[in-house]
Amino acid sequence: MTRAAREYARQRVDQIRHMAREVRERTDALARAAPESRELADHLDRHAEDLADKAERAIEKLARAREEAVRHHIKSAEKRLDQEVKVPEALLEQAHAGGSEAAAPAAVVLVEGTPRGEEAN
Repeated sequence: MTRAAREYARQRVDQIRHMAREVRERTDALARAAPESRELADHLDRHAEDLADKAERAIEKLARAREEAVRHHIKSAEKRLDQEVKVPEALLEQAHAGGSEAAAPAAVVLVEGTPRGEEAN
């Protein structure tokens, strides 16, 4: 995972774990105030911990999925860019290899922008 994805996941997990600690504190207080509620308090505490574990796994899975989506979009963009850039490179290679004299000026325009001696509008 990237640093940003790891940081995002860590922050969310910290929030979930903080909530689970709050549940434990409250269930402990319930058990102290009403000893007959100890079993219920333990059940609630286990349930909160289980939910925190599930949330942690889901957050990490989401962070990995986000990172994979970003990688996919980057690869797609690079592929499109490569395809778009191949045409001017082919024209330049043709011009440098002594190919068509008509291809050389077009290749220069594609690479450099405005033809020499002309101003951009």
